[in-house]
Amino acid sequence: MESRQLRALARYAPLLAAVATSESVGGAADELGVPQSSASRGLKALSEALGVPVVRPDGRSVRLTPAGLELARAAQEAVSALRLGIAAAMTQEELSRTELSVAFQTQLGEQFLPRAIGRYRLQRPHVSFSLTHGSRDACIEAVVAGEVMLALVADPPELDAVDVQPLYVEPLVAVVHAGHPLSTARSVTAAQLRQEPSIRLNRGYGLHDSVLRLLGRAGPVPEAAFQVDDYRVAHGLAAAGLGVAILPRSSNGIGTGAVEIAIDDPLASRTIVALVRPDARGLAQEFLLALAEAAR
Repeated sequence: MESRQLRALARYAPLLAAVATSESVGGAADELGVPQSSASRGLKALSEALGVPVVRPDGRSVRLTPAGLELARAAQEAVSALRLGIAAAMTQEELSRTELSVAFQTQLGEQFLPRAIGRYRLQRPHVSFSLTHGSRDACIEAVVAGEVMLALVADPPELDAVDVQPLYVEPLVAVVHAGHPLSTARSVTAAQLRQEPSIRLNRGYGLHDSVLRLLGRAGPVPEAAFQVDDYRVAHGLAAAGLGVAILPRSSNGIGTGAVEIAIDDPLASRTIVALVRPDARGLAQEFLLALAEAAR
């Protein structure tokens, strides 16, 4: 007899727990995604198997009996334990995989991302990486579409489909030719930069919006002299004396012919963040810790 009761309770535990939570058969049916008639039949079958009623009529609805309440508490604990077990199993499955896919804005692949990967592989040397670089918009599209587990971008727009984890704030500088009149200045203002031919990244790149926000503080933003799709090209054009570029400080040396000048403005920075899908577990969550450590 006990074996039959256990089988019935194991089968209908989610239903009983849902009735206790929603306080109605209809609510429980909606929660479990089954017809209300199926939920009612399940409660009846459970009562018959146990030999005691688990619900009683209450107007047009039903209410758990004292016996049903006791069983519902046990069912809720069992369902909660099973959910934890499923989550743990999924995490282990995720950790057993050997590849982590990451999209990143190109400049972040020079030092920051390699440093984070190096830290991570000290703990998980078997994990390989699939790395894709491009514009901010392309990185966002990749993580939202599920093409990658995680994306590294700067100053993203408001996003509902992914979790945003801030990592660090990166200052922006003005890059000019070594012979430019501003090249000897300790710092420059946004108003001064507005007077110079502007070299910018194309729309869709994070720096495009960062530069417009900065220059827009002093009035309407003038047209760009050059728009490019690679920050290294922007740096090279500035070094050749063709205008002024606003970029992150170079991590691999300034290069011949260029000078980097601090910008005296609170908007002369950008925030680097990690974008992670809400259903990401295991590898992606662990790698977030390595990113946070590398950002310190």
